[in-house]
Amino acid sequence: MLSATETFIAIANATAAIYQKCPAFATYHVRTNLHFVKGDATIDRDVTVRTADQVAVVFDERTKKETLEAPFPAPPNFEALASYTARGTFSYTLGGNNRDVDFRIENVTPLTYRDIPTHADAVARSVRGYQIAFADDATPELGHLVLKPVTDATRGATHHLTDVYYTPSTLLPMRVVAEGPSNLLVDTSYQIVGGNWLLQTMKFRRTWYGIALFAKITADFTATFEDYRFSEAAPDPRLAPTPAP
Repeated sequence: MLSATETFIAIANATAAIYQKCPAFATYHVRTNLHFVKGDATIDRDVTVRTADQVAVVFDERTKKETLEAPFPAPPNFEALASYTARGTFSYTLGGNNRDVDFRIENVTPLTYRDIPTHADAVARSVRGYQIAFADDATPELGHLVLKPVTDATRGATHHLTDVYYTPSTLLPMRVVAEGPSNLLVDTSYQIVGGNWLLQTMKFRRTWYGIALFAKITADFTATFEDYRFSEAAPDPRLAPTPAP
């Protein structure tokens, strides 16, 4: 029987292996229910992403604008086990409902669907500084690892993993939870769609301090990913890879 740490490493490697089998392009709809400052908003966007480098065509149903940029709020192959960062831009009208919110959760070194010779770098970052144990509620159908940071460096990092739920038969994570400074919470759940392991929901919370006229601003949202479609050819010519010289 594998130890908890060995199980975690196997989960990370299983994640990398299934990425290699995924199509080059994914199209999906994402609905984000956002609680921001003193108001709530719902953002609907259609996204077509080139999965290798996370460049996407994003259509915002509210503004009716289409832009070429990183996917919102995260790419479908977002890797919650590895290193990532939260970025955000916004504008807000005091006393009104005008909010232009664009939070993005990005892998610092994104995994790709094509070039993953090893997952050792992500595993090393994830395991270092943790005590890893099987949770009491683990079952044959759903495993649960609890990760506790044991060093100040890990606790002070941008984020640290706390819980990894996984399917024992496939060793694929079904839910990954991380916490960190500035009230940070990232809670991701995954699903298998057409044999591909992809985001299903993402819960995100973070507090920014000393922003504009506010002492602090907390963004709190839940994004739901649905209507996935896949292709090997670029659905949009703007996403076609640049020919090699």
